[in-house]
Amino acid sequence: MASITSNLNRPIYLTREGSTFKLSFRYDPSLVEKVKSLPYARYDGQTKTWSVDVTSQAVETLRKWFETDGLTDVYVDELLEENEVVQPAAPATIVAGTLRRPYVVHVGSRDENLFSRLRSVAGAQWEKSEQGLSYPGTSAAALSELVARGVLADPSRILTPSAITVTFDTRVGAFKVVGDPRAHSAFVKNFPGRDVVKEWLDKGFDVTFLDPLTEEIYRGERARIGPSLQPAGLLEPLFEFQALNVAVAVERSGFAVWDQPGLGKTATAIGWAWELMENRKAATRTVIVVPGAIKTQFAREITRFTGSEDVVVIDGDKKRPRP
Repeated sequence: MASITSNLNRPIYLTREGSTFKLSFRYDPSLVEKVKSLPYARYDGQTKTWSVDVTSQAVETLRKWFETDGLTDVYVDELLEENEVVQPAAPATIVAGTLRRPYVVHVGSRDENLFSRLRSVAGAQWEKSEQGLSYPGTSAAALSELVARGVLADPSRILTPSAITVTFDTRVGAFKVVGDPRAHSAFVKNFPGRDVVKEWLDKGFDVTFLDPLTEEIYRGERARIGPSLQPAGLLEPLFEFQALNVAVAVERSGFAVWDQPGLGKTATAIGWAWELMENRKAATRTVIVVPGAIKTQFAREITRFTGSEDVVVIDGDKKRPRP
């Protein structure tokens, strides 16, 4: 790296930390606006400094600030390694978020059209702490399309963790395979009749599910065409369609049964809970929320199907807490 000479009379002190330029200066609204124009500019309230990624756009602008505007104390090229190739900034970049909102997108520049496009993805929410837009897991398919179109950069391969990535598009209720068009065609042709992902893994293909939701739905749809599930230990057998619902439900972290009245949703729910608690040990208790008029009826059905007397019915006026 070349030796660095500083001009302390200039307002912006420029340094570099890894892949980031750091800019510090006494507060000046005009300087703030200039810095905000740099790609991926972000402010750190603790250190009172601004950070920007080392990109070709940033380097070009910082050169001008030193040579023409006299703003930075250091010529930016002195902070670059010899023969370093600086990549251009992507319009927007996706990074990992939280468990509930696993995707965060940082916008590279103040482009209203781009921001509106990202904001239109279902579930988008501005996060002040992240200085970006966060998204729930159900937004994965829409975001992966933006990656494919070059609108969104995914340097950490968050949306494409493997060569063949299976995701579930909640917008249309269908699976999508990213990475190889032939794999997508094979998936559409053979799923759910065959466990396509297992067959690919057995052949040594680099394949994975994008997220737990996709895997849950995949397992559930496989169970839907498989044998029904009669939970061991129930005193009363379930009808075939009830047992099939149970087979699907135990593969999911959330499931709804929309059968018409009289078809035995109560028995299905009891079988579902019994299988998870007694046979799979995946739960220690079940909380059942029903209209007040059928609380005792539901308790009787639990005892009839399971023989268990360990059922607590909560009575009383919700406006008066129980002692």
